[in-house]
Amino acid sequence: MRILLAALLLIGCAPSPPADPEFSDAGRFLFRSFETDEPAELAFAVRALIDGLQANIDLDAPDSADRALIPEHLDEVDTAGLELADRDVSGGLAMTVAGRSRYAPDAHTAVQLLDDQTPVEPNSPNSYVRTFLGGADCWADRSCGVLRTENQILRENLVLEIPYRMFKDFRWVDLGLPDPSSVPAGQPVVNEGEPVWALLARSWVPESAVGVSGENTLWLQNSFEVWVPDGDGAIRTMTLWWDVTGPALTDETQELTARNGMAAIFERGDEVLDGL
Repeated sequence: MRILLAALLLIGCAPSPPADPEFSDAGRFLFRSFETDEPAELAFAVRALIDGLQANIDLDAPDSADRALIPEHLDEVDTAGLELADRDVSGGLAMTVAGRSRYAPDAHTAVQLLDDQTPVEPNSPNSYVRTFLGGADCWADRSCGVLRTENQILRENLVLEIPYRMFKDFRWVDLGLPDPSSVPAGQPVVNEGEPVWALLARSWVPESAVGVSGENTLWLQNSFEVWVPDGDGAIRTMTLWWDVTGPALTDETQELTARNGMAAIFERGDEVLDGL
C-alpha cells in the first residue's frame, strides 16, 4: 500500500533543478562553519545563500517544486568534528526548499523552544521530543548566542517508520556585519548601524537507525536552516542531506517526500505561531 501511494504521488511531479555552485558552496560553508568565532563570515555566506535563492527560484510560488533546488553533497571536511555513522557523507540525497514566513526570525524562537515538536513536523506526528542542553533561558533574547538541543524522533511517512536521535543547534548572526575582506587587516569587523538578526540552525544524526520493519536504515541525516528578516516576516530555507536505504525507497520517492515535508514544516511553523 505504501509503495502504491508513493507511486501515485510521483505522477506528474517534475524533479527539482540543481542548485548553482555558488549557492551550494555557501550552504556547505555555513554547515561546516556553524561554530566559528567569526560571525562576519557567516553573515557574508548567508547573504550569498539568500541572493542565490532569489536569483533562481520564486519564493512566492505555491508549489514546493518551484521553491526547491538540489544542492551539492557535503563531504568529510564539511562534517569534521561531528559524531556520525561510519558512512560516506557524499552519498545519499540532498534537497533545499525555501519560502516566506509571515513571522520574523525572532518570533520563530517560540517554536524552537517547544519540547514537543510534533505540531510542526509532519513526518513525526506521534513522537518528537526535544531536550534542551544549553541556552534555553537566554538564547531567545540573545543574552547568549547558541541554543543546543537533543531530539528523540519517530519518523513516519508513506514508505518508512524509523526512531532515531538527532542533535540540533541554533545561533544568531548579524547580517549587518560587513564582508570581512572589506575591513583592513587588524581592524575589528563590526556593524556600525542597527543589527539585522538572522537565525541559523544545524542538525545531525550521530548514529544510524533501523526502521521498525527492519527493512529500512537511516545512515545519515544532516540539515541546515536559515531565517532571514524580510519586511515584517522572514525568508526561510532548509537544506537536508540524507542517506536512507530500503527496498521500497526510490530516489524519486524520497526526494518528493523530503520536498513536501520541508514545505509542510514551513506552513506548520506559521500555523503554530498563529495560535501563540
